[in-house]
Amino acid sequence: MLWWMWVLIGVGVVLVLFVLALIASKRMQKKDAAEINSPERLDFEKRYAVSDAQRRQLAIGAPLMYSNFESARVFKLLHGDKNPEDLRQGMEHMWGITDRESALEILESLSKAELSSPRAKELFDAVIPSAKRNPKGLLDTFQLKQDFSGVREVLGYEEAYYTLTNIAKDVRYTPEKVEAVRNFEAWDLGRTVFIARNVAHMGFITEAEGWAYIEAASNLASRTYFDWNEFLAAYYLGRGLTYGGKIQGGFAEVELLLRHDTNPFKGISFR
Repeated sequence: MLWWMWVLIGVGVVLVLFVLALIASKRMQKKDAAEINSPERLDFEKRYAVSDAQRRQLAIGAPLMYSNFESARVFKLLHGDKNPEDLRQGMEHMWGITDRESALEILESLSKAELSSPRAKELFDAVIPSAKRNPKGLLDTFQLKQDFSGVREVLGYEEAYYTLTNIAKDVRYTPEKVEAVRNFEAWDLGRTVFIARNVAHMGFITEAEGWAYIEAASNLASRTYFDWNEFLAAYYLGRGLTYGGKIQGGFAEVELLLRHDTNPFKGISFR
């Protein structure tokens, strides 16, 4: 079969998967929005409300907190006491965190954007600029399979790219703006909030220590990015480059964070 036929087949598959993902996104968005607006969550956020400055700092962790059904508006965990063993296992298996020392080590790296962000930048520089785009803007992954070893990372970047430029059009994520993002520190900085809250809940660090790491990450983010839109684009592109392949729930997550009335950035300045 000629190479261009493989390209056409690939384009067709991508388009079909994208449509299916949009349909699933709508369903997940309704379910997630209902959970975010639940009386239990609203009462919880009122009971443990933080200052406006602290809300701005917490907001950089909203993507990962939303995907874990946690509030992005308070420090305390909504579901932390419901499944403590799941939390312990998750921290150990996903992050290697088993005690105070390991928790502090991860937080030091995350809050300085030194854990995964450099690798994302390295992958981007090595693969993405060389990727050939067809007239529709799709990365020619069939060509990439022959020329590069980073196909999985390219697919992850591509999913984040199309999630932003298609779902989030109303926040003006044009292809040019997304392609202009070259700094992926947001991927580490956003996860700092998630880890700081979890390990504080587990007793590995104090709440004051958790806030110190969150503040450091938030300050670095405000020095690095212009606004919430640029920060979130860098976060999702960095996540795509690091994880590679399909990111389950990414479409619905972006919908909630950028387009839904419940998004945690309303009324909060980035800087």
